[in-house]
Amino acid sequence: MLCLPLVARDLWALTALRLGEANAASLGLDVAALRRRAFLITALLTAGAVSFTGTIGFVGLIAPHLARALVGEDHRWAAPMAAIAGALILIAASVTGKILSQGAAIPVGIVTAVAGIPMLMVVILRHRTV
Repeated sequence: MLCLPLVARDLWALTALRLGEANAASLGLDVAALRRRAFLITALLTAGAVSFTGTIGFVGLIAPHLARALVGEDHRWAAPMAAIAGALILIAASVTGKILSQGAAIPVGIVTAVAGIPMLMVVILRHRTV
């Protein structure tokens, strides 16, 4: 939650950076500072997420791709949609684990790993350059 205001402040700038460094610089952005800030915030967010969630980090790989497919490249829309997509993926994994094993629920990490491998392979193969 501490990083949220920092990320929200830079959403437009990150969208502009996707146009390329030269275009972002021509819009008046300090590209080097933006990259440093984005990498620092990303490292903090990743460390926090892994320390709380453990092995279900796959959701952090799939949710942003799913969000961009749904709402486009604009980070003002893609970032909130990634959070919603991640929450929905975890809810679906939890429900699936409880349905598949009614006596003792299958842990969410196992369900996300089994479902996530094919999803991640699709994302990798679709974005692969030849």
